[in-house]
Amino acid sequence: MSIRSERVPRSLVPPQLKLFDATDVDKFFRYAEKTFHLSPKWYSSYQRERDKTLHGGNEVEFFFSFVTKHIEPMLKQLLARTDMVTYALCQYLIRDKIAMASKNEREIRDYYRHK
Repeated sequence: MSIRSERVPRSLVPPQLKLFDATDVDKFFRYAEKTFHLSPKWYSSYQRERDKTLHGGNEVEFFFSFVTKHIEPMLKQLLARTDMVTYALCQYLIRDKIAMASKNEREIRDYYRHK
């Protein structure tokens, strides 16, 4: 069997959001409820659909699938933007994690560079 015939599913999680995890999902909905007055029913709907369809899958992948399908179009219209609003919002919510990871990578790189 050739390697080309095996298809690897493409992740819905962009590379810059690799640090986004299941604990950040709640942060997203709380922030969207507070900032954009998103109805709490969306979080309930997300949880119901997740419990019904996930079955041991990746919760972060499911989150981005759900948000892209149901919430992203409304946010784009509300904010009059064409780019992915939820990606930018999620990146904003985990900015501290991203900064810490970048700092750790720099420290490791500098440590080995000076050896």
